[in-house]
Amino acid sequence: MQQDEVATVGKEIQIAKIKYRLLAPAHQARVITHKKKQNVLFTWQVREPMPNHTLVLSNTRRFKSSRKIPANGKTSLLLNLHEDTYYWKLEGRDTDGKLLAASDVRKFIVFQDNPVYLFSPVNRAEITYLKNRPHVLFSWQKNFISNHYLLQVATGADFRKPLLSIETSNNQYHTNKLAMGSYYWRVKTIPLASGIAQQTSEVRSFRLVQRNKFPPPKLLNPRNKQVVVFTGNEKRDHVLLNWRSHPEIHKFHIQISRDAGFQQIALNKKIVHPHLITSSLKKQGTYYWRVSGEYGKQETGFSKVLQFTISDRLHTGQDASSLGNQAGNEIVPIFPVNHKVDLTDGKPLRFAWKPVQNSKYYKFRIIKPGKKQQRQVFQTNVKQHKYTFKQLSRLEEGEFFWEVQAFAGKKSIGKKQTSRFRIIVNDEMLKRLKPGDIRFTSPKEIYKD
Repeated sequence: MQQDEVATVGKEIQIAKIKYRLLAPAHQARVITHKKKQNVLFTWQVREPMPNHTLVLSNTRRFKSSRKIPANGKTSLLLNLHEDTYYWKLEGRDTDGKLLAASDVRKFIVFQDNPVYLFSPVNRAEITYLKNRPHVLFSWQKNFISNHYLLQVATGADFRKPLLSIETSNNQYHTNKLAMGSYYWRVKTIPLASGIAQQTSEVRSFRLVQRNKFPPPKLLNPRNKQVVVFTGNEKRDHVLLNWRSHPEIHKFHIQISRDAGFQQIALNKKIVHPHLITSSLKKQGTYYWRVSGEYGKQETGFSKVLQFTISDRLHTGQDASSLGNQAGNEIVPIFPVNHKVDLTDGKPLRFAWKPVQNSKYYKFRIIKPGKKQQRQVFQTNVKQHKYTFKQLSRLEEGEFFWEVQAFAGKKSIGKKQTSRFRIIVNDEMLKRLKPGDIRFTSPKEIYKD
């Protein structure tokens, strides 16, 4: 055999000239893209003129379904392709469509290599603690064409002398070895194979601050001097109270009184969640409320005191519609509000908010914040003032927002309200992973040659 000849083995060995020579993409080539689609240049040489030349492209080795692109008089084509596995070849046919010649088959893969996005700690975060050094969780977005990551933590943004340089196969790492001070961190990918460029994340900073005492909770709702309207329906008449506090505070003491000096206590309760819905306040009039937090054997002290008024529209001198605008036309998120949500047990994620008067339905959205732009994860319309989200596969570890807008027909009521929450995954789940639990997500099909 000579160069540019091919041998076909049958009853007899037949030697013929190669009609096509495929140049690029090479067999088993990896095409890396940072976008959803990538331009791929196909080039070849034609050794023997034929009436019709066609480039055939398929996602299956046997070309069961294929895309055929005319290539008469051409030696190259530029195609815009999604991330996937591809097979390609050239075919030559006569004017009647009869196959005259075909090239060999080449395979290549288009990979989407996204930049590494850091989740936590957020940039310029302040992590406070009392006695024991806190567990700092480092987490970042998964990169599907990397099998390991290099986490670096340093006191200088140039990373000349990293305090931590950890190689891990997980997209998270936690440590309690860091002392009080300021730090910088970043993540580098360790690609699966040669020819794939290493990705380096942005640099973020955070501080560890030791305190003698945590600040009191910050009261959110009811707002100061807000009017809460009771309709006379005992099933619907209730007051929602919620507040924001430090994550390490695990218990709260809430007091509601008829006087500012808290001598006429109407409610005195200890709870573990930063919110309370109560229907025990039956009398109209002005109430005062405050909350303190507990951590270990210490307390934060009480928050600033706010007041609200419970009123019956039937016994006021105000116009009913104007009073309704004051009291019930604003959504108040109940849960989650700045909560950490652990999805390890696989239970659905429940959202709840205070109902809005005269609303027919609510527009509910889950949003993933991004470095440059946010991404909508989920959207639906619901009639109740709560929603159970079961599609947990849409959520990944990190920060999310949820948004609710009330509607009366096509007209919106009040302002839409947004709250944030953070998804966390217990390390024990990763330890229990078995080979059968793993599902390939990229590329969608993998072929064995």
